[in-house]
Amino acid sequence: MTSILQESFGGIAPGIDARKMADSLAQIADNCLFERNNLRALRYPKPTDKVLAASTKSVFPYQHGWVEFDERVSATLSPVANDAYARFYYTDSSYPKVRSNSSVYRLGVPRPEDGPTAALPAGAPEVVEDPENLLEIETVYYLVTLVDAFGAEGPPSLPSGGLDRYRNDPVVVSLPSTPTLTGYNFGAGALWRVYRSNTGTEDTGFQYVTDLPLATSTFEDTVPNDELQELLPSLTWLGPPDDDATLWPDGPLQGLALGPNGILAGFAKKTVYFCEPYLPHAWPLEYSITCRDEILGIVWTAGGLLVVTEGLPVMVGGSHPASLSMFTPEKGWAGTSRHTIVDMGGWAMYTAADGIVAVQGQSFTLVTEQLIMNNLWANMMPTGDNVLAGNAEGRYVLYWKRTIDDTEGCMILDLNQGANAWTNTTQHSDVAYFNTAHGRLMVRDENNYLAEFDFGSNMEFLWKSRVYTMPEPTNFAFLEIRANEYPVRVTIEAGENSWAGPVGESALTVRFDEDVTGPITALPSGFEATEWAFSVKDDREVIYVALHEDLTDTG
Repeated sequence: MTSILQESFGGIAPGIDARKMADSLAQIADNCLFERNNLRALRYPKPTDKVLAASTKSVFPYQHGWVEFDERVSATLSPVANDAYARFYYTDSSYPKVRSNSSVYRLGVPRPEDGPTAALPAGAPEVVEDPENLLEIETVYYLVTLVDAFGAEGPPSLPSGGLDRYRNDPVVVSLPSTPTLTGYNFGAGALWRVYRSNTGTEDTGFQYVTDLPLATSTFEDTVPNDELQELLPSLTWLGPPDDDATLWPDGPLQGLALGPNGILAGFAKKTVYFCEPYLPHAWPLEYSITCRDEILGIVWTAGGLLVVTEGLPVMVGGSHPASLSMFTPEKGWAGTSRHTIVDMGGWAMYTAADGIVAVQGQSFTLVTEQLIMNNLWANMMPTGDNVLAGNAEGRYVLYWKRTIDDTEGCMILDLNQGANAWTNTTQHSDVAYFNTAHGRLMVRDENNYLAEFDFGSNMEFLWKSRVYTMPEPTNFAFLEIRANEYPVRVTIEAGENSWAGPVGESALTVRFDEDVTGPITALPSGFEATEWAFSVKDDREVIYVALHEDLTDTG
């Protein structure tokens, strides 16, 4: 006798005719999980005690709480371990920022607007060049840097004019007027740092003289040449691109991301920028790399920095920003939104016009290629700000909102499930943040609470099988369903060559639609059909479903 036995359950494949799908694939898989090869319910987000403002688009965990942002930002903790200032860094649409406790500052330390001046003290002997004392005469130059209240040092001023003096004689240095430092952290502890040229040392350059409070106007330099200290380290330490359109015509830094060895990366237009290791305020221009196409977003992976662009993606690798190299894969896909580029734990995923791309090492794979046609994906999936993705325990969770028909939803792609990867959920969120400390994807629930994805109570799932085609017209007399608890809602459809449903779904006649209260249920008679499909709706666990012509076929 003939039977249909559904022992394995999987996800949907909208690009495949429902009559030609693998047995485990589904026409509908809403709010489903496939743990232990059984059919289970996805769970609602589990709310925390944090209520989100309606305008919130991003969150970041900070000091046992959460910081909310009214736009989608990129944020990271300090690369410095046990940071005494409890700083975190972020980029938004205006300019890069650093937050310390409740205070927010511009990221970076500006270059002084003017350089110092140097003169001999009043009453000092006039320097007269004479063949007998030429070795005692030297020309010295001074420059200064600004040091903020965090101790971060900026790039140097222009040097002073050269001053001739007898070696190691005192010099009066006049500092520039205190510059306008709006938005930067130049409170208590901020200072001038003074450097002097020293051509008599093995390493010719500017060496450290002293630190002085910002209010200082002049000081007398009496430090001997052999007591000068370290060379100027900050010659190239510009702040990151910001809202100064004259200096940065491509706009402010975006997409801030922390990588290995204390390196932060960000981008603007076609250029990727990198900070000095463990110094997030310093972004030397020589560390930047320019791509061919405009950049959508970046994410660090085990293979380096993935740069998703509007054209071919690139990978940037290396252990130090001074020695980075760029690799362009032979096969890659342009991205469609910066908000769908997700760190999956050493590898990454992002959306493209043809589907969803997985990047492992330097290998790019269109993982939805066997599940949906390119043109169908392009018509179905929004782009830009209308999509948002996150990582939920290795599952790619993609929220979408279509303005053309005012619909919204979420698809979940779990590559650990192989061909059973794609399911949908009725839940939607405009917030998604992976909390690495707890391994949770944090989202907005339907009551505006910040919630843990898939950690609440069970949702109701709906799973609809492929269309099974019998070799000849058949009437199945019995339904067998094994579940942990009953009742379970089961709907059975049957018909003849009735392919008239949406893409990926069939349209057959409903023959049975009831709450099943036990393992075996008699089905209606009086008809035969060659095409059969069934759906299961529940909020618990279903082990298998079968249709039998005869009771002797049951398990």
